[in-house]
Amino acid sequence: MFNIRYVTVTVLALCFAVNAYGQIPATEREALIALYNSTDGANWNNNTGWLGPEGTECSWYGITCDGSGNVTSIDLRSNNLQGSIPAEIGNLTNLSSFVLYQNQLSGTIPAEIANLINLTLLWLGENQLNGTVPGEIGNLINLIAVDLSHNRLTGSIPPEIGKLVNLQYLSLSRNQLNGSIPPEIGNLVNLSYNLDLSFNQLTGNIPGTIGNLISLSSLSLGQNQLSGSIPSEIGNLVNLTYLGLSDNQLSSSIPLEIWNLINLGSLWLSGNQLSGSIPPEIGNLINLSTFSLSDNQLTGSIPSEIANLTALTLLRLGRNQLTGNIPSSIANLVNLDELDLSGNLLDGSIPSQIGTLSNLFDLYLSNNKLSGPVPPEIGNLVNLWQLDISNNELSGPVPLQMLNLTNLADYRSDFCGNSLYTSDTGLHDFLNTKQSDVEYFSFPDGYQQDRDWSDCQITPENLSPTANTGPDQTVTSGTAVILDGSASSDPDDGISFYKWQQIFGSVYAFYERAGATVTFTAPEVSTPVTLTFELSVYDYAGHQSPDTCTVTILPSAPPWNLDIDGNGSIQANKDGFLLMRYLYSVRGENLIKGAVGSGAMRATAAEIETYIALGITGRIADIDGNGSIQANKDGFLIMRYLYSVRGENLIKGTVGSGAMRTTAAEIEAYILSLYP
Repeated sequence: MFNIRYVTVTVLALCFAVNAYGQIPATEREALIALYNSTDGANWNNNTGWLGPEGTECSWYGITCDGSGNVTSIDLRSNNLQGSIPAEIGNLTNLSSFVLYQNQLSGTIPAEIANLINLTLLWLGENQLNGTVPGEIGNLINLIAVDLSHNRLTGSIPPEIGKLVNLQYLSLSRNQLNGSIPPEIGNLVNLSYNLDLSFNQLTGNIPGTIGNLISLSSLSLGQNQLSGSIPSEIGNLVNLTYLGLSDNQLSSSIPLEIWNLINLGSLWLSGNQLSGSIPPEIGNLINLSTFSLSDNQLTGSIPSEIANLTALTLLRLGRNQLTGNIPSSIANLVNLDELDLSGNLLDGSIPSQIGTLSNLFDLYLSNNKLSGPVPPEIGNLVNLWQLDISNNELSGPVPLQMLNLTNLADYRSDFCGNSLYTSDTGLHDFLNTKQSDVEYFSFPDGYQQDRDWSDCQITPENLSPTANTGPDQTVTSGTAVILDGSASSDPDDGISFYKWQQIFGSVYAFYERAGATVTFTAPEVSTPVTLTFELSVYDYAGHQSPDTCTVTILPSAPPWNLDIDGNGSIQANKDGFLLMRYLYSVRGENLIKGAVGSGAMRATAAEIETYIALGITGRIADIDGNGSIQANKDGFLIMRYLYSVRGENLIKGTVGSGAMRTTAAEIEAYILSLYP
């Protein structure tokens, strides 16, 4: 890490600095007095010696001179300077160190600063300076470190900054700079400590020339409005230990070259529009301690190779479109104190291996599709302060081991939006004390929305009732039908209400009725009709359970039956053959040959044809009820039935498209209704 005190001492040593008590040039004295007057020197925290007689300047507080009596250093950090930097500062041409950070300076950086050609250290951060970064700064080619951060500077970064080829440290962060990053930044090949342009309003692409800064250890470009893709040239920065690109508008996939920066300790790419997947090469970054990819558009699964990052203390992958399971290999990340996987499409169960992450302080798994129970191993996370598992598909009892999480903050966790319950009073009270009555959409930023506290209770288990309508029934028109749901049950608080409703059928018995049993008279029908009834039972906790039954209503006296020849007996080799021959367009003597039974009432071809036509015209012979009478469908169904075929073998391959009667039970009941 860059150390200003170290650099200041080094610079002064190189200048053989001493606090000399000799005459300094009049122009330098005038410059110091101008600085005193323009920054309210009378109210500095320390102004010892200032404005003393000529010859005392080198003893003034914060002033250092060389052996020749020239001012080489001004260090008035944190000294309550107020006002502006005077143009006369440009007269201190022997100045090598100019440190005014952590004051309340305003106004612009004077262009005359370009006269300080011997300057190696310029530290004006943490003030209220405004205006632009003067292009004249490019004249100060001996500069080693520049810090203008935490001011109110505007305008663009001047391309002349690329002339400062000796710079090892540059920070322009937390200003209001706009425009693009000049490609000339790539000329600063000696930058080794830090390049920090974060928290500005910079736009455009990150220039590929940034890949020239191969000695750089820290690169911070976050919290701007940078767009385009991350240049692959960043992969050249093999000495990087910190890379911050968060909160921009960067898009496309993350270049593979980044995963080769094996010295990275911190990688911040969150809050962009990055897409694609997290590749297995993530496992190369074995020195990472903080890693954030949250709030992007990443897809695919979390690679198991993430387990190689055993130094991680912070892992944020929240609010992407990641899918698949949480890899069990996450158990290797034993140093994690924050894990955020919220707001994705993760499914499967919460792996029991998560219980090995005993250092976790914050765990966010909300707004996914996680299912199954909460693993009891979660009770091993005794250092947890916040736990958010809300808005998943978790179900079942909350494990008693959750009582071990005594460090959970009150009203900061969230268990809602699942099907969790507990029958343990102590655990119930404990969880409701921890449960928040607001919904946190984006941890750890804390964006929240109020909601009804009653929605967030972890309620004791209440088992649902079981509805039972009894067996299906077959009745004749005009008879009484009893629907009996008294066999329904509830294991705990009992049934509070029964509701019957007809949900299918071409005639209506009733629309809706209440009660354990209901009675109705079967409506008159000319052909068999099947009605379906649903019973819904409710317990006193509001849980509901349905069941259905069917009632098949047969005509009281069918107008047409399967006794084709009218001899009082229905035979497969007589009546069945007559019907099948007719359906296959056989007529006349060939229709009745050998197929009329003894004692037949209808014995001639004309009588048989007329009778069969009556059944077809009235669609009574439409056995499956699909509106069409077919030999290989309806005819086969009748023949199989007459040959005592029942069940699935009866209907196999013989039910027509769009049939009203499709089950064996429905077909059998209908054919039976065609018996005299």
